[in-house]
Amino acid sequence: MPRRADLHERLRSLFVDELDEAVRALTDGLLRLEAEGADRARSVTLVRELFRIAHGVKGAAHSADVPAAVVAARRLEESLADSRDRGATVSEAQVAALLAEVDALAAVHRELSGALPASASEAGASPGAARGALGGERTGTRVSPTKLDELAARVGELATSSRGVEELATRLGAVVEDVPRSSPVHAVLDELAREANGLARRLGRVRSQLADDTFDLTLRSFDDACDRLARTVRDLAAASGKQARLDVLGGDVELDRAVIANLREPLLHLVRNAVDHGIELPAERRARGKPEVGTIEVSARVGEGLLEVRVRDDGRGVDIDALRAAALAGGRATAEGDVAQLAFEPGLSTAEVVSDVSGRGVGLDAVRARVEAVGGTVALESSPARGTTVTILSPVTITLLRALTVRAAGELVCIPVAAVRRVVSVGPADLHVIEGRMMLVGAGPADGGPADGGPADGGAREAGPATSGPSREGVAVPVAPLASVVGFPGDVVGPGNLRLVLVETGDRAAALAVDELVGELELVVKPAPARLAGVAEVLGVAILPDGTGGLVLNPAACLRRATAPAGAALRQAEPVAAPRRARILLAEDSLTTRTLERSILEAAGYEVFAAADGAEAWQLLLQHGADVVVSDVHMPRLDGFELCRAIRGADRFADLPVVLVTSLGEPEDRRRGVEAGASAYVVKAEFSQETLLDVIGRQL
Repeated sequence: MPRRADLHERLRSLFVDELDEAVRALTDGLLRLEAEGADRARSVTLVRELFRIAHGVKGAAHSADVPAAVVAARRLEESLADSRDRGATVSEAQVAALLAEVDALAAVHRELSGALPASASEAGASPGAARGALGGERTGTRVSPTKLDELAARVGELATSSRGVEELATRLGAVVEDVPRSSPVHAVLDELAREANGLARRLGRVRSQLADDTFDLTLRSFDDACDRLARTVRDLAAASGKQARLDVLGGDVELDRAVIANLREPLLHLVRNAVDHGIELPAERRARGKPEVGTIEVSARVGEGLLEVRVRDDGRGVDIDALRAAALAGGRATAEGDVAQLAFEPGLSTAEVVSDVSGRGVGLDAVRARVEAVGGTVALESSPARGTTVTILSPVTITLLRALTVRAAGELVCIPVAAVRRVVSVGPADLHVIEGRMMLVGAGPADGGPADGGPADGGAREAGPATSGPSREGVAVPVAPLASVVGFPGDVVGPGNLRLVLVETGDRAAALAVDELVGELELVVKPAPARLAGVAEVLGVAILPDGTGGLVLNPAACLRRATAPAGAALRQAEPVAAPRRARILLAEDSLTTRTLERSILEAAGYEVFAAADGAEAWQLLLQHGADVVVSDVHMPRLDGFELCRAIRGADRFADLPVVLVTSLGEPEDRRRGVEAGASAYVVKAEFSQETLLDVIGRQL
């Protein structure tokens, strides 16, 4: 039998899920009750269903020993019982009181969720399950999001391994072609090549099926992203003396769970903004010939690999004059056609009164930041006659991405194909200097494929025009080296033809100069490590088939930098003598972190030797020497402290700078690093690319 403590923990975990489902169902039911209040028969049925849910919560709270939930559920149950027994319609005031009692249950849920492990508290039911509860149905099985993330990671590793086997089979086939048929090893190699190809095909099928099945497990309906919107519209409209209703279109569109989670806050911001800034008071709407009840419409559709979400209101529209005045008062200026886009700038507000809802300059800028953080874009259209429409374009999935892989400053960089409009090769005569910037007029002819006649990584397709998109024929776009846009040294290009990737999101476009086109790949994207979390131009990282790491770019952020007045510029190279590169010895046991740190250091111009632990690093140091050692602390065989002590114990390395990079930030850990002889100590939580390069630069 399970221990009593374990049973109690399990009951609480189950109750948290049940309470979450109940709060959603109760809120949904009460809002329906308010909307259909004039229909007495319908009201009576809804009240009975709501009473049943409240009664069930009270019993479950008793079983899980949650007294606060018992009290809140009993209070709600008694109020609903009174309405049920009277058999009368429920007034708006009564619905408001009932919603306040549901809020008390929601507060208990938040408190319990914070006290449970993530794997237990994250698995809450969806609004679809809540509606099932209201209708008396219970369907589906809860799966912990943490477990789903782990499964997706394993599928990603299998995909990388599978592509590696495909590459190996291709290479083996090439070897067979080079061996004379008369050779005794030809038959053996030919058999091995056939077996390798068969294995690659089987692995590919398994990988594809697993990827599809895993993706299906993560799917949630768009309704899930809208679960709080109806209540928000109701409460804000009531508080401001307005009347508004919410319509959700495309609620059954299925999306990746991570996309749903990322949409919730932006949609909440946009709906709050629509009620507060857009929808007019009833008297004003009557004077304009509009119905007294304003409409806020949230819609979703999927097409061409992108999710399009629109939030539209039929209110007064954006006050362009007030927005322009606020921008000028803040020292900002924009082109005439771009004034509405200033609404997304941080700290800019047209509200005359600061309230809990508006006036602080926070809202639409948070929407843009959240959307662009996953490679999406956001745009605003507004007119006094039609109201305001905000359009969000986002990837359908965040974890799986098709990307054009290129080299910039010698590093592999992945550009989402949804933003790639064309790949072109141009000569110096095709570029024009306009207002001090290098510009490309028109897209030019499409490039036939990667440099050197084919992909560099197994499984990659040739990179032609990756996607279709709006033509920019005759339109001048700025040309910028991708290396400098990302932050690598590389704003200088040599003479001759340039390979340019025309990237476009929303109303921005730029031609990014790259060293080499590698190919097009489907990649599993992992979050960027903490040290790159503040780099807006980076969406995440991906491990390529050959095991190397690549940065996955955020197209919107890259274009904002490339098209800014002070953005990256293209300069012609001048012959200079190449200086000796400083030599860095890097010790890090995490493959992903090691790959990223190596990329950062090599992009900064350093020669890098990398080791998977302290013992390997010591051997490399003895063989090659170094100008600076950069080491993690926790590593197998020989950790960072021990490596540092070994270096300080050797006369030839007594003055060699050692930089420890670690997640340990306690004073005691810093003291150990200093005692071991570390020259500098960088904590990962405080880490940035600039910090690492600055610390190393000061050691040289």
